[in-house]
Amino acid sequence: MPSEESELHAMVVAGIPFLDLLEHLKRRAEGKLSPGRFLLILQEEAGISFTETRDILEYFNPDMNPIAEPEMINERWRVLLASWELERR
Repeated sequence: MPSEESELHAMVVAGIPFLDLLEHLKRRAEGKLSPGRFLLILQEEAGISFTETRDILEYFNPDMNPIAEPEMINERWRVLLASWELERR
């Protein structure tokens, strides 16, 4: 059975929409996902530095609930993933 770490990394590599990823992490954290914990998980488990992902937090309130349109959030995530993919090569 794959570990949560490899599962999360696989989800990111597959290009999961950001809001789907966020829901997955919230379920995993039993609804208690802080912005700092979110950044740490992405860095440790997916290999995406918090310096790359911290800007996406401007689209969320402190409880990690969206305050921007889902399309805007997912587009920002797609741009971030494209940049991350280039760096991985």
